[in-house]
This record gives sequence, C-alpha cells and structure tokens, in this order.
Amino acid sequence: MKIIKLQDGNRAKVFTKRELIEKLNFTQDEAKVVMDYQKKLPILLGTNDVDARSLWKQLGQPQGEFNKWVCRKIIDKGFEENKDFSKLDNFVDVENSNLKRPQTDYTLTMDTAKNVSMMENTDIGRLVRKYFIKVEKALKDYEQWEMIRNPEKKSFKEMCSVLKSKYMEKHNGIEPDREEYIKEANMLNQFLLGYKAKDIRKILVAKDKVTREHLNLQINKALDELQILDTDLVIANMEFEKRKEIIELTCIGKYAHIKEIFFSL
Repeated sequence: MKIIKLQDGNRAKVFTKRELIEKLNFTQDEAKVVMDYQKKLPILLGTNDVDARSLWKQLGQPQGEFNKWVCRKIIDKGFEENKDFSKLDNFVDVENSNLKRPQTDYTLTMDTAKNVSMMENTDIGRLVRKYFIKVEKALKDYEQWEMIRNPEKKSFKEMCSVLKSKYMEKHNGIEPDREEYIKEANMLNQFLLGYKAKDIRKILVAKDKVTREHLNLQINKALDELQILDTDLVIANMEFEKRKEIIELTCIGKYAHIKEIFFSL
C-alpha cells in the first residue's frame, strides 16, 4: 500500500492497481472498483470527521439541493446530533453582492459519512457499496500476503547468512561477493518460475528491483519453503550442483503448478 496526502493535509493508505492484481489476485474489474472509489471519494479515505457539504459534492450533489439531501439522508434517517453529526449555523457571502445569507453546515463522523454514502441509490452509491465488499477482501488478503512475505524475507536472509559462513570456511575467511547470493536466489527462481529475477521483473514490468514484492502469496510461500530447504542443504555441506538437483526435483514434484500461477499475474 502507498501513502497519499489528502486535501485536509492528513495522509491515508491506499491500494495501487499493481498490488491488487499481482499480490492479491484481483481481476482487472475488481481492481477498477477500488481505484475508482479512491479517485472519486478521497474524502472517505481518511479517519477525520467529514464536511457534509464536501461529501455531497463528491457524491454528485444528489437531489440537487444540499439542505434537502441533509434532511433525507441524515435527519430523517435517525442519525443523532452531537453523536453522529454536529451542525453550525453561520452566515456566508451572497455571490456578486455585499449581502450575507444564513447557512447551516454539518460535520459527520467518518462512520456516518460512510453509511450515508452507501445509502445513495446512484452509480456512485453503488460504487461505495461494491468498494467496501472488495476492500474487506483486499485487506484480508493483504494481511495474509504480509504473513507470508515477512517470513520469506527472513528465510532469505538466513539462507544468505549460511551461504556466507560456508563460503568463508572454504576460502580462508574471505567473504563472498554479491554474485554468490544472486546465483543461489536465481537457482530457486529458475526452477520454480522458469526465469531469473531480472527476467521476472521484465515480464511483470516492474520498475524496481524488489522482485518478490511483485509476486503473490502462493509464489512467496513456495520461495520461503525452498529457501528453508536450500539452507538445510548448505548446512549439510552439499555442493551447489547437488543442491540444484534436489531443488529441481522438489519444484517438479511439489511446485509444478506455481508456473501457471506466475503466468496468470
């Protein structure tokens, strides 16, 4: 998720289209619902109270008159003043004159604003309802993805640590260069997905070099398990070529379906 700055100066976490599709297996249509909501209703992305008039405008000015909308959607629906909303009577300038007119403004709690938005029987109201169904799934899937990705990062570091230790034992304390770690990681990548990391990024049109941030839960889980296996093989003093044979056979026997998942991203 990325952090954006809202109009009120606060910040909010939002999903990117790429992570919805790559990490969370959303379809293009499902991702579009989330992206449309985040674009059309930024007022509902924060956590602070919401100006009702601004919300009304982002909802497309339903009923054409703000006061009628407030009565129908807030007052008549049983929302409680000083609990669900507050109001302020003041005077505002009349356009093209020196006169002022009375105006009542309303501030809604975020929960009230979301409830009101979901009740709108319009295209944008339907978008809000679809969004909350999709985002509940997205948040759940994202949590599961992180529960796999974080241990996978840890097992990668452990694998590199063991590789370093064993390399130094065989080379009079000289530390391995970066290519040794890349060779090991790409051995896993190639047997599991068919490609080295740089080629995986090209296929996914990834602009950064954090390859596994663009892979979904199932792929990262398989990589985590392979890294743990490979670490054990290194600890057992098994040479690289022999490790390759075992990793290849493991991928053929246990992870043959992962390539299909990769090409569906």
